[in-house]
Amino acid sequence: MKGALEREYYLSLLGRAVTDSDWSLISYGLMSSHTHLEVIAGEQPLEDWLRRVHTPFADMINRTNDRIGPVFVRGPAAHPTPMDRVGELLAYLRLVDAQLEYQRARADLAAARGTAD
Repeated sequence: MKGALEREYYLSLLGRAVTDSDWSLISYGLMSSHTHLEVIAGEQPLEDWLRRVHTPFADMINRTNDRIGPVFVRGPAAHPTPMDRVGELLAYLRLVDAQLEYQRARADLAAARGTAD
């Protein structure tokens, strides 16, 4: 995701989809090329409720960039995490998100100065 508007739109779709599902969202990380979602699984298949996020988001990306074709190449991958490793996973997601925020802040500063980062 390249900008704040894309992130906001993705998060609004995600919030609606999770609320309408029987899953619980614990944490997330939005990268430029993929997302990390830490969720507590419900009975509904992951791909069923996540499709309500990815389909409209891909449509918006294609319209905005005057393109056609897939935005999400593969379906969601689930990696079950044992309860004793959940803290490590949360720490990793927070670290990745902090690094991305730092990169965005540097890019914004460089753009404001009119220089390349």
